[in-house]
Amino acid sequence: MQSNATQISSTFHPRARFNGYNRPPDAVVVSMDNVLFFVHLSAVAAASTNAFAGQIHTTTLTPGSRPTVLVAAEATAALEVVLHTMYGLPIQHLAPTFATLQAATTALLHRYAVAAPPLLAPSSSSNPHPCPLFAALLSHAAHGGIPCARDVYTLAARNRLEPLAVAVSEHLISFDTSTISDDFADALGGVYLRRLVVMLMDRTAAFKQIVIAFPGPLHPEQPACRPSEQQNEVLTPWAFASAKLITEARADMSTIEIETSLNPLAYRCTCTECRQSIQAQIRHIVQQWAAVKVCAIGQEDNLRC
Repeated sequence: MQSNATQISSTFHPRARFNGYNRPPDAVVVSMDNVLFFVHLSAVAAASTNAFAGQIHTTTLTPGSRPTVLVAAEATAALEVVLHTMYGLPIQHLAPTFATLQAATTALLHRYAVAAPPLLAPSSSSNPHPCPLFAALLSHAAHGGIPCARDVYTLAARNRLEPLAVAVSEHLISFDTSTISDDFADALGGVYLRRLVVMLMDRTAAFKQIVIAFPGPLHPEQPACRPSEQQNEVLTPWAFASAKLITEARADMSTIEIETSLNPLAYRCTCTECRQSIQAQIRHIVQQWAAVKVCAIGQEDNLRC
């Protein structure tokens, strides 16, 4: 911001030109804390389906009319994100807090009626770059741990932002369902709460199904490795180790945990062929587990990613 008596946005100033708007701004948006944002009415009107909360009229858009003053209910930080998003401008340099992102998202969707897609659209084949606001929310979820991912998922649930909920779900595989409070459940609503719980349950069940398989096929009987040796060195130890993994199964089981539990079975095996079978089965388990999709949240209850 400039340090004048009247503060003006450093991005949306009177000489601002961006995204194809090469003429001078023809409107001023005043934030709740009295900071001025100079904008192009046509840009704002194109983004907002309710004429910026009913403040833009047909006569306002007439060329040569007096500059229009629009009043925003948001403080400066949130309004910066709102207007950057309307123009499709990046917001990383603003370093917005989650509270700011949440306030901006709520304002865009509910106060200014900006359509969710493309407002909060992920990358796609036709558009390799996600919406800046979508990217900022996903970054908050990815780098802030479970609490931040939970906050973003809650925001997505409250506003039924399906693509955002799908994207952020991969950062919730370590979420402990025993910590679900009544307030959190109410905030998510039944549909999104169920999807989160089912995602975690499905991943845990998939892990158990993958680990339960025995190594095989084992080689035919040999003088140095008869079925009794295979039972003692392979099948019984594997049964105990896999049972332990199944007992401890979680949606976020790591490759290291799998290998730490199963690799010692191969190290202790005296038969080369049996050892190779164990190692091959461990690799197969790791590959299968890596192939299990993280997201189990899709449109409506019966869909999965």
